[in-house]
Amino acid sequence: MKERQRQRKSWGLFIPAFILLGIGCGLLSGRPDVGALAGLGTGFIAMGIAKMINSPETGVSTLLVRAAFSIVIGAIFIIAGLGLVYFPAFIWPYIGALVLIIAGTWLIFMAATRHEAEKPEEDT
Repeated sequence: MKERQRQRKSWGLFIPAFILLGIGCGLLSGRPDVGALAGLGTGFIAMGIAKMINSPETGVSTLLVRAAFSIVIGAIFIIAGLGLVYFPAFIWPYIGALVLIIAGTWLIFMAATRHEAEKPEEDT
């Protein structure tokens, strides 16, 4: 159990690490906002891939379902970052806001349901 918690903590470090890398690259290119979104997306994708590689569970469907959300959200963030460069006056701010609201709501839902499912059984 402690090993799984240690792995989860290390997976979560991908996101801030890639955000910092993205902001740094964005500062060099003059667009830290785009770099932050691209870094955030890359962090989510790296976290999803790490989940698939390091998961003790077997079965392709189980692994893909667990990692699919991270990979899809990561791709959306990367596309949004590229959209800021190529279509800045388009409806990207509205789409981005909607995606962030949906992603935040989904993460809260996943955290709440996972917490309920992982409660240890009490010995009586």
